[in-house]
Amino acid sequence: GGLVRAYSSACRAVVEEADFEELVEGVQLRVSRVPHAQVSSLYRPKHGAKLLGDVSFTEDGRAEATFWVPSSVAEQVAAEMSALAHGEVEVVETENAGPLLQSACGESAWLQDQKESEQQIP
Repeated sequence: GGLVRAYSSACRAVVEEADFEELVEGVQLRVSRVPHAQVSSLYRPKHGAKLLGDVSFTEDGRAEATFWVPSSVAEQVAAEMSALAHGEVEVVETENAGPLLQSACGESAWLQDQKESEQQIP
């Protein structure tokens, strides 16, 4: 009896202290041909989109970036990105990105893993 009560108490304590994370389905969008004047919008994604990696630039000065976007708003985000430069910007769904864990502080588990791996590189 006492061992069961101790385990039950320990389990309750763990559940009470746990930080639960939401699993959100998403897609990857590759945004390219963004004019220099619109680059700042890539650093301020909307609707829960997350910038994956860095913004890069082509030889002609246009920007490219890949985003993870919740599936529920992917079409809206793609349309808004496409409208940045009156049809010049190209937005392509690169792959089904699958679920992403959203932590309590709003930073994705994927992004946390990327930061940790970058810190390990000598």
